Amino acid sequence: MRFPEAEETERLRVKSQESRLCLIETELNLVTTWCSVAKTEGELGEADKFRDLLGKVRQATAILRQHINDPAHVPIELAPQFREKLEHLERKVRALERSQRP
Repeated sequence: MRFPEAEETERLRVKSQESRLCLIETELNLVTTWCSVAKTEGELGEADKFRDLLGKVRQATAILRQHINDPAHVPIELAPQFREKLEHLERKVRALERSQRP
């Protein structure tokens, strides 16, 4: 026999998990956008803006990595797909960094 409190607790746990995954996906998309803006700033010769954005990107990717590696945030079975997205993003960041070297 399930108690109403247990059912509500489970419902909230599932909803919380879904919200965390949605937030991580949104953050990945936001950081990808920052990479695109940084690329444009670099192409326009706006070195300060480029560096500022790249700093934000690095900080965000570090936080994302922590969350993706934390089973409380991302279930173990979903972590590989999020890691793949993050690694793709990190490759973009490295390419941006290389593009701005003299």
